[in-house]
Amino acid sequence: MKEKRLRNLTWKDYDISTYRYRELKNFCLQYDEKKKKIQYGLKAVKIDGMPKGNQAGKPTEENAVRNVMLQQDCSMVEEAAKATNPEIWKYLLKSVTEDVAFEYLEFDQELGRLPMGKTDFYGYRRLFYCNLDRLKNGDKLIGP
Repeated sequence: MKEKRLRNLTWKDYDISTYRYRELKNFCLQYDEKKKKIQYGLKAVKIDGMPKGNQAGKPTEENAVRNVMLQQDCSMVEEAAKATNPEIWKYLLKSVTEDVAFEYLEFDQELGRLPMGKTDFYGYRRLFYCNLDRLKNGDKLIGP
């Protein structure tokens, strides 16, 4: 049997259902929101000098745990993009996190010209979602 080219692989080839794809896509669309929520240093906790008897828990520890979880989510998206194709990972990242179509990325002012065509790019984009799915499941990543 002849092996398919990357550009011809479908969601079925990656064993990703429509609902799983939607879940992964929405996970990526939260990337910028999660990046903004990450707080560093003392500004992460509001300290006004007044005792707070009605708050249970440790706010500094809770913020630190939340920050680590947000950082892990963001790095997971970045790692999947880099593993998919190191040459175009920034284009992939912009496409999946900002829901930008190929037509708007092809001649991007920040990143420059995309070095491939539409069919190949969307093939790599499907591979990106496969890699993200594998990362979330704790499996090995697939290269180009």
